[in-house]
Amino acid sequence: MLWFTWTDIFADPQHGIKIKDIWKMKDGDFLTITNRVEDMPEWFAFHPTEVCSNLSYKMLEKFNKGDYPQEPIGGPNIWRPKTGDRLVWLGKSRSVGPTKSPIISAIAFRESALVIGENVRSQSMDDLLGFGSLTKPQQTEGEIAMVREAVELVRRMGVPREYAPDWKIG
Repeated sequence: MLWFTWTDIFADPQHGIKIKDIWKMKDGDFLTITNRVEDMPEWFAFHPTEVCSNLSYKMLEKFNKGDYPQEPIGGPNIWRPKTGDRLVWLGKSRSVGPTKSPIISAIAFRESALVIGENVRSQSMDDLLGFGSLTKPQQTEGEIAMVREAVELVRRMGVPREYAPDWKIG
């Protein structure tokens, strides 16, 4: 999984994007991608700076009591793509025929979302801390070619029609 964000929304797509993070998914890994509060894990709590619109009114009583984390919750298995960001899922080609693209899917975020990675077999804190980490110090030519194809796809997608400089849910 590659997470792309915009460094300069006014730049052309050749220069205005960057890879924000990469997760190398392992056997048993899965992702939850959502902007619905109902889908957030039980352990996840919003900091007041992360909400807007109707959600801020819903959470006002909680915030007034000081019932929120001191800082936004973070971790190696949490991404906060904001409006305008892109997510590209790469893998072994599943197509038959002359086109063998490693791109399985691409998401253009029209709203901020939360991406949480988990593993069905995770048993320890070490498993969590190593989530998505690259397993080798240097990637193969094939892996590098896959990333280049993802970068090219995001460039072809062009500048987003929707963009937000900050991550907020609501």
